[in-house]
Amino acid sequence: MVIDSSDIASSSERSRFSNMKVTDCPALIRCKLIKGTPMFKIYEVVEKHNHALVDVDNMDLTRSRRQLHFGTQEYIHKSRAAKVGLNVAHRLQSALKGGEHLVRGTVVDYKNFSRDIRKFIGKRDAQILVNILNKRRKKSEFFSFVFKAVNRELRAVFWADDVSKCNYTTFGDVLAFDATYHTNQYNMIFVPFTRVDHHKKCVTFGAGLLYDETIDSYKWLLERFIEAHFKQPTLVLTDQDPAMRQAISIVLHESTHRLCMWHITKKIPKKVFGDLLQNTNIRKGIHRLVWNVFLEPSEFEERWQLLMAEHNLNDHEWLSNMLAIREQWVPAYFKDISLSCLMKTTSRCESSNALFKLKASGANTLVDFLICFDSTVDGQRYKQRKLEFTTMTTNPSLRTLLPIEKHAAEVYTRSIFEEVQKEIHKSVWWCSVATCHQVEDVKNYVASHSKYGVGLVREYQTEVVEELLGEDGDDEIDYDPPQGIRTKGCGKTRRFIGPGEIAISRSQKPKRQCKTCFLFDGHDTRNCPLNKKENQPVQAQPEPK
Repeated sequence: MVIDSSDIASSSERSRFSNMKVTDCPALIRCKLIKGTPMFKIYEVVEKHNHALVDVDNMDLTRSRRQLHFGTQEYIHKSRAAKVGLNVAHRLQSALKGGEHLVRGTVVDYKNFSRDIRKFIGKRDAQILVNILNKRRKKSEFFSFVFKAVNRELRAVFWADDVSKCNYTTFGDVLAFDATYHTNQYNMIFVPFTRVDHHKKCVTFGAGLLYDETIDSYKWLLERFIEAHFKQPTLVLTDQDPAMRQAISIVLHESTHRLCMWHITKKIPKKVFGDLLQNTNIRKGIHRLVWNVFLEPSEFEERWQLLMAEHNLNDHEWLSNMLAIREQWVPAYFKDISLSCLMKTTSRCESSNALFKLKASGANTLVDFLICFDSTVDGQRYKQRKLEFTTMTTNPSLRTLLPIEKHAAEVYTRSIFEEVQKEIHKSVWWCSVATCHQVEDVKNYVASHSKYGVGLVREYQTEVVEELLGEDGDDEIDYDPPQGIRTKGCGKTRRFIGPGEIAISRSQKPKRQCKTCFLFDGHDTRNCPLNKKENQPVQAQPEPK
């Protein structure tokens, strides 16, 4: 068997234009296989070249050294999906490997391979997405994937993996979802299902891509969601999208549907016209009222009527409509639902959507978008794992000696404990028992709250402080400190500049050139000394005797 590289010609390869010089160089090496052995025997060598050889320093620019390996090709593909430009990706490789001469391929080669990826995906984009998710479903029996196509056109997709299902089993009491846009080049609507975990971080239960935002589309998506997770949430939180409301009432009939408070309250300045100051007071009053989770429904309605009467808004159409659906967005009406007050707005959805869009873009193919989604969810789970590790392996520092704080450190995660610890610390320093009365065997305490701890000193420290200050804390207060003093320059964001600083700044400025004497003496043509000499009157010279 004789192998002659000069005789090999691949007819299947398509010829392409190239600016490489072809000189019919006679240099060659011919060899043949030794029968019965894996060795070759060289039988002809021609060393003479008819062209100059490539310098050693330029070997990285040859065609063979510019061929991209699979690792580099994978790096280019993932860089595209993560919205990292190919120029930046090439510079990163150059910095990591110690110079551009050690990097396989130039920036143009990177861009050419990226072009080849887009060309390969082309019209196969939807098919490749379905194939990837089908492979995941076959690999894991707990992976859920459903899609819908109309006349071979992909219209809807839903998927959820095993980790998402485990998270839903644990944290699926309250569910929030919101649509987001511009995540792929086909303008398919991305709908992730989000919740807050025990570290108060966003966790994703699954996601869908929809062709449009109709009732049927949302109905199909919610049905696939329930099929994957087998139970309905206790509470569902969305914005005021009418298609979502209709679909939720049909599919999630066992769940309580609530509207996002933020989407409603932000419309107040636009819906309530009038004087700006009056509008601001109305908005503050409504905010103080609706965000109060300690009010009972009857108390909320009473205060609402007083607020509307104060501003003459009893007949306002939009506010009347919001009051009619108050059970769907005011916390006083659903605070008894377990864990409902952890999410009163869809801000978690907005945060999650922004995180997904940080890596995705409107130019992404569906395959690129799936890579971005996997990367974002992996980042979410890494943060959750990191927080779980911190909770399991470290002990928090306690701020009091109370047993309740020690018990809270044992039962809560670190994120939740820090919030509970703040409340315990406030109760020690800012609260005191005002009265205590006993009814049969039950003691009733009334606690008074002192803002920022002012005027509150614990009993066992009272005598020490009185001795240090030389004053009795029970004296009557006849004089109060001044309030509302406005000094010179109060309210200005810029500080006053003294004459010394002004002189220094002026001395540092470049001096202008006079157009008359062409000197840089700090004067101009108007006050040039030469002009003054010319304008002076000429004195008469005395005649010689």
